[in-house]
Amino acid sequence: MNPLAFCIFLLCLCSVSSFKMVFFVLDICNSQVLFNERVAETLAAAGHDVTMVLINPLGEKDSGNVKIASSVKVYHVQVSISMTKKLMDAEQEEHVFQVSEANFVARESSRSGK
Repeated sequence: MNPLAFCIFLLCLCSVSSFKMVFFVLDICNSQVLFNERVAETLAAAGHDVTMVLINPLGEKDSGNVKIASSVKVYHVQVSISMTKKLMDAEQEEHVFQVSEANFVARESSRSGK
């Protein structure tokens, strides 16, 4: 094999060994940000160019205590959905955490076909 062609082939392999990646992460709760931060840092340590875009729809910065390595580029995007975290929590509590006995009986009887 031609040594010059082999060297060019090796140079081509080195130039395509990493990728540019973008993670779009909802900045609502720290667990989502923390999981994506760990994935992004692992990929950055492997030589990839990683960017995280933290989308904050509630207008409140929630991921302040999640530390992202300097090897990962981070952009914060504020998106307004005219809802606060307090209002969202109240609506979820109304639908998820309070199950009345009448609703439970009606739901179970409809499942059994009676």
